[in-house]
Amino acid sequence: MSTRFEINTRTRLDCIARGFRDWALRLLIAIGVLLVAQAASVSAAGPKVDKRGLWVPNKLNGTIVEYTAAQRAASGSPVPALTNSSSALDFPVNLVFDPAGNMWVVNAATPAITEFSAKQLKQLGSVPDPAPVVTITSSVFSTPLADFDRGGNLWVSDLNAGEIFRFSRKQLKSGGDLTPAVTISSPYLNGARNMAFDANGNLWISNDGSDQIEKFAKKGLRKGGALTPAVIISDDGSGSLDSCTGLAFDSKQNLWVANAYADTIVEFPHSALKTSGSPTPAVIIGGSLNTPVGLGFDHKHNLWASNFGNNTLVEFSPAQLKTSANPTPIVTISAISGSLSGPEQFSFGRSIN
Repeated sequence: MSTRFEINTRTRLDCIARGFRDWALRLLIAIGVLLVAQAASVSAAGPKVDKRGLWVPNKLNGTIVEYTAAQRAASGSPVPALTNSSSALDFPVNLVFDPAGNMWVVNAATPAITEFSAKQLKQLGSVPDPAPVVTITSSVFSTPLADFDRGGNLWVSDLNAGEIFRFSRKQLKSGGDLTPAVTISSPYLNGARNMAFDANGNLWISNDGSDQIEKFAKKGLRKGGALTPAVIISDDGSGSLDSCTGLAFDSKQNLWVANAYADTIVEFPHSALKTSGSPTPAVIIGGSLNTPVGLGFDHKHNLWASNFGNNTLVEFSPAQLKTSANPTPIVTISAISGSLSGPEQFSFGRSIN
């Protein structure tokens, strides 16, 4: 009896073990199917929905407004979600965010660069007139514009000075009349305007005076001094570059340029940016543009532009950017009660709402 009991017991235990293994195997298969389905779902959905706020400086009324992702999903004249009406804003012409989400604003009239902390931006609903936490009033400024590199250093171009300045992260903590950590000079800087860093850390800058786009190689940026651009892109004779202002790289490192006088946005493919020359743009977008000055891509690869001439923001889809045309923007945001008044160089930043 004992032997039969032991055999029966082992048999039952083996059956239980096999049952458990079968159940575990089915569970693993189900999990695998679920994961594959989720991966397929994510792949089909494409890039993440862009939940960032679109922050726009209004040069003519001295305000900064934010439009949420929901507000810029369709054309209309929405009341901005938030408005920064700080008395320190004096002809704000561009704004950029540092890695911590603080907003830095270039004021053309002062001239000065002011910082509003991420905390202050969250409180704009109750405190719409915040005092800047840092103000830079460097004596080298004349008509500045600014951008951050990946290291959190602030780069400033100057239209009249014909120079580019870098202020380190450490310098930005105190503000005041700062001496730049790096100064770049070049006879090729003529009406230096907007800046953009490519994926390799090279600095590109638009020149309103010479109608040229210039690349300064990353290796020369740290020391500065008198530099010769590594690449110079010039007008091809057709007005391909005409008072060039805003710059933006797309996900494939093609360069898009806003032409304020020509009322166009043009694309130079990555292959055309390797050597100096006068390449014909691969794509020219026109029609609905009226003195475009600011450019930027959202997370869905849509291209946004600010029209200084008619106080609007417009959005073009990736499909509309494939060929030259005069497409109707998929979204147009218009002013209401002066919400947009001379919109300039905008930025996508953290959504506060």
